[in-house]
Amino acid sequence: LGESVQKVNVQNEKLDAIRIDLSEKEKSYRAIIENLPIALVIRQGEKIIFSNETAVKLFKRKEGQNLIGDSFFDYIHPDYLVTAKKNYEESNKDKMIISSEGKLINHEGETIDAETTIIPIVFNKEKAHLILIRNLAEVKRSEAMKIELELARENEKLCTEFFANLSHEFRTPLNVIYTSCQVIEMYIEQNSIDKISEYIGLLKQNCYRMSKLVNNIIDSSRISEGFYIISRSMVDIVKVIEDTALSLVPYLEKHNVELIFDTDVEEKYMLADDEKIERIVLNLLSNAVKYRSDKNSLIEIKITDGEK
Repeated sequence: LGESVQKVNVQNEKLDAIRIDLSEKEKSYRAIIENLPIALVIRQGEKIIFSNETAVKLFKRKEGQNLIGDSFFDYIHPDYLVTAKKNYEESNKDKMIISSEGKLINHEGETIDAETTIIPIVFNKEKAHLILIRNLAEVKRSEAMKIELELARENEKLCTEFFANLSHEFRTPLNVIYTSCQVIEMYIEQNSIDKISEYIGLLKQNCYRMSKLVNNIIDSSRISEGFYIISRSMVDIVKVIEDTALSLVPYLEKHNVELIFDTDVEEKYMLADDEKIERIVLNLLSNAVKYRSDKNSLIEIKITDGEK
């Protein structure tokens, strides 16, 4: 009898240890379920018998309340009630309904765009259904944030490339100016004043180039901040473009670039900022010369009259 009692006590100790272990695991599993980022509901028939904290918050029940005892159909938007009941009938045939998008309503009558998944389960030895609800508004918000992040990365990349190119653009005229100053100093020491004028021209040309770069940077900042001012007046747009292009002919010929100007209208008066148009044409021609693929190139400017 003593041995039997001892064995029973050992078994009871093991059972107690198992009960404690199960209790701890139940607490852990419940904590995981309660803190899932997705709403979780268990229903038997139409009645809800379990809901996690995320579901309570999603449907905006008051603090300390839950969804237990409510009909799940009370949270279905009227426009989707027929679809929900059809899914209900299908799930009663032990079919799993995956990724069914629709609209739900919370306790305050607000609409929720949601994706629901219905999974047949056994709960407390009875047939039930586990319903997973994903708030699509949160998904869309996450996707929007992802797009914003990608745009921010792309903008950062563009800014890095912009400043790298800008550094190169400034370095070239600075080097020319510095070299020209050194050569001018040498000619001054040698009293060769007649040779200085050539390098003074280089200084002026590269100072103008740097001034143009600075103006472009300032204008870019003004445009991005919405402070760029356009002073429009009635001008002959054909004459403005033609005069600007023809003024660069000596520069183009120096770089073995031929210019052809063609227009199907002799004059065209319209509201425009002639100064900005001149800068645009100058920048386009300058880039065309700078990035041409062949040493001997052709630039064609064609003006076509559009709407009257």
